[in-house]
Amino acid sequence: MIRALLLALLLLAGPALAQPSYPPGASVGLMPPPGFAPSTRFAGFARGEEASIVIVEFPPEAFDAMRTGMTADGLAQRGLKQVARREVRLPGRTRPGVLIEVDMAATGQNATRWLLLVPDPALTGFVTATVMGTPTAEQKREIEAALASVTLRPTPGPEEQRAALPFRFEDRPGLRYTRAIAGTSAQLFAPGAPIGTALSLTYPNLLIATGNGPIVPPDQLKAYAASALSNIRALRDLRIVGTPEPVSFAGQEGMLVRAVAVAGPEPGTRLMLAQWIAVKPDGGTLVVLAQASPENFEPAWPDFEAVVKSIAPK
Repeated sequence: MIRALLLALLLLAGPALAQPSYPPGASVGLMPPPGFAPSTRFAGFARGEEASIVIVEFPPEAFDAMRTGMTADGLAQRGLKQVARREVRLPGRTRPGVLIEVDMAATGQNATRWLLLVPDPALTGFVTATVMGTPTAEQKREIEAALASVTLRPTPGPEEQRAALPFRFEDRPGLRYTRAIAGTSAQLFAPGAPIGTALSLTYPNLLIATGNGPIVPPDQLKAYAASALSNIRALRDLRIVGTPEPVSFAGQEGMLVRAVAVAGPEPGTRLMLAQWIAVKPDGGTLVVLAQASPENFEPAWPDFEAVVKSIAPK
């Protein structure tokens, strides 16, 4: 009798509603298309080697800078041909996001990619979905449905986020851990930085991030490192300074690249940058990006180096 009653209640309840899935420690999630599973190499989901959805979270002030930089001409400079662009309304968002479909043929890859920018007072979500080859109409519908389901949950506490990171590091008096992003990245800022405003970038700050990437032969690492820094979408007028330098950090061989650039709306803020980057044998990347205004950068250099030397995989 009890078993029959339970069965009747289940039938009356109907099918369970699908719920968004979130990478560990992430605030941005979505309902993945059929066949996609959580990735162990990056924050997001993958269907074998044929398709992926990568989730990255940036500070809230990055939205306007990234939207401005991701024009058809700006994308073309990176080898991406804009196929379609539109504003999208997402669950729980009052401000529309921006969805761009691009063809990657000019980069040497036979693939289609979707770029979704998600605005929020707490962060900027950046979701990239890639399908290798020419996607079918059904694949396009599945990807666009998944992107339309993007939603945000309350950000986990900073220490909970830090515990979910795949690496450890040590703070410095001049650089304090502020928050983790999407379970793959950590931000450190100088005490007193007005976090959440464009002015915060003038204070010494450091981003440590792991992510997905191509397998890079050692003899191509120098060029790859310079290209990775040049392609940061939130920066303008970026100029590499000097020659990339071989370095060792976090138990890996990598490159250190220095640059100057402009961030934020016109006329923008001048920044000095240093990027440490290493590529794992499986193609995963570890990137550390230090930045500050020219007058603040050099005094912070010892703290930048000390944090980088403390990074170790968990």
